[in-house]
Amino acid sequence: MTDHSKSRERHAVSKLNLSGALKRWRVLNAIKQDALAEHFGVSQVTISRWERGAVPDQKYIPAIQRLIEARPSNQSDRALARLVETSNEPFFLICDVTHKLLAASPQRALEWHQPVDDLLGVSLWRFATEEIDRVEQEIHGTGWFEDPHSERTFCTSKADYDEICITAGYRKVIRVPLSNGGFARLVNDH
Repeated sequence: MTDHSKSRERHAVSKLNLSGALKRWRVLNAIKQDALAEHFGVSQVTISRWERGAVPDQKYIPAIQRLIEARPSNQSDRALARLVETSNEPFFLICDVTHKLLAASPQRALEWHQPVDDLLGVSLWRFATEEIDRVEQEIHGTGWFEDPHSERTFCTSKADYDEICITAGYRKVIRVPLSNGGFARLVNDH
């Protein structure tokens, strides 16, 4: 990974709105704040602060991300992934928090230089264009993380990497809740 890519990864993590996602995950999984506090080795008050918007110490962020990242874990989530994988449209599905690839359509895979199977579970953030990076920064003030059905359309330039190619044009991104409390983003050309 290049220094620029590492910087982008750190920037993405530092900009995460973990509070709503953490609370949603905890409630949907019937976990009390005390139990989560014990898991992280912090106080219940600290968990409460995180859920109200306080930024966790950097050392906790990777573990929080692992907890709340989108994973198609039940039948309906896997059905969504299969719909993407069989679509004739250029779709892909990524985790809202980590940007890890969850599924891609054959049409989208035609634009990529690596097989989809090699990219599954890999964060696509390092391939973000300047426009994608700008949109990511902007959504933090728009209620994106509070609304389970947010959507955004934007224009991006072309970018060609060894692994994937991003074509120039409009992209539509829709936030989709999953059963484990995580969120995915459904992305397609618009």
